[in-house]
Amino acid sequence: MEGRGGKYPMGIYKEKEIIRAYSGFPRLGIRDLLFGDIINWTPGRTVWWPAANWAEAAAQRGIIAFQRWKYPNSPWIYSTHSIIHLMDGVCWNVTAPRADYLKLEEGKLDRDKVYIVCRYRDFRVTTAVDRQVVYSGIELLQGTAYDATQLMAILIQEYLGFPEEDYLHVLDPRRKTVCSPAVRGLWVKLWLEKGGKESRFRRPGGDLHVERTPPALMENHKSFQIVGILSGGLI
Repeated sequence: MEGRGGKYPMGIYKEKEIIRAYSGFPRLGIRDLLFGDIINWTPGRTVWWPAANWAEAAAQRGIIAFQRWKYPNSPWIYSTHSIIHLMDGVCWNVTAPRADYLKLEEGKLDRDKVYIVCRYRDFRVTTAVDRQVVYSGIELLQGTAYDATQLMAILIQEYLGFPEEDYLHVLDPRRKTVCSPAVRGLWVKLWLEKGGKESRFRRPGGDLHVERTPPALMENHKSFQIVGILSGGLI
C-alpha cells in the first residue's frame, strides 16, 4: 500500500511522544528565522522499501535512544537532523551523500516532521563580517561526504565516559562529519572569532567536543533556546 512516505510506509516513530514534547512552543514562519538559527527536525516517516531505508530508520532510532540516555530528564530528545538557516529560508546541512544547501518554503515542509528552531542566546549574527565567518566555514565543508561512522564514534566515546572536551579520531579515521557537529561547529568558529574564552560570550553548546555534538544538544544546552517550531509540519 502506498502512502505519503512511498511504498509500504512505516508509522511515525514515537509520534505521540514527539507531539507531547514540542506542541507547547510558539509557531513560527520562515520569515521569523534569523541568520544562524539551527533547525532540528524529527525523523518523520520512512518506508520499508527499498531496503536501504532500514539502515536510515535504525540510525534514527539509535540517535533518539542515545539522546534519551544523555538527557534523561528532558522531553526534547527526538530530533535526528540539524541544519543552519542563512537567509530567506536558504539553509545548509551535512546529509547523505554530501553537504549541500536546501531551501525551506512555506507550505512545502514535510508534514510528518517537527521543525524545532534553536537560537544561540548570547549574540545575533547581524553584520557582514560575522556572516562571512559562517560562509567561510561552510565553504570549507561544502561537498564533504556524510560520515556515518562518526555516529558510532560519538556513541562509543560517550558510553565509555570520555571527557567532554576529547574526541578520538581513531574511531573515525576518515575525519569527515555529520549534521549536528557541522552546524554547531560554525557557531563555535564564530565564537572563537569574537574572542572565545576571552569574550563575554558562552561557548555555543558548552565544553562538549564539537565532533561529539548530537542534535538534541541545541535543544538542551543553556547557551541555546528553543524559540518555536515551524508551522506546516507535524504539529
